[in-house]
Amino acid sequence: MAKIIGLLTGWLGLILMVVYIGVRLFPYQPTFPYSSELLDRYTNRLITTWAQFDGVHYLTQGTDLVQAFFPLYPLLIRWLSFGVFNEVMVGIFISMVSFIGALYWLYKLIALDEPKIIAKKSLMGLMLFPT
Repeated sequence: MAKIIGLLTGWLGLILMVVYIGVRLFPYQPTFPYSSELLDRYTNRLITTWAQFDGVHYLTQGTDLVQAFFPLYPLLIRWLSFGVFNEVMVGIFISMVSFIGALYWLYKLIALDEPKIIAKKSLMGLMLFPT
């Protein structure tokens, strides 16, 4: 598990560097629905960068702007953000915890049949190219 956390920390550091450079170089021009209503209250662009596209729709779950998503993730955001007032950070937290769990179980699954170095490289490949 410590190896997975280490890989994830390095990956997040790399992603945050790219986001920081992107925020500095490119102007903010959201083109997706409801972005101004939901994201303008958060002034930190390093946070709102993580809530692009479907992230905005997850925040509208249960309102008049309901999109067709499975309800568990938006409901978890709503339940866990009670008293926090930052739904985007709660959504990022839920995503990271879920991603750590997925990486852990993928590592365990691959390590059943392959050497541990192959399992580690598989996780690195997933983090670099998640699609």
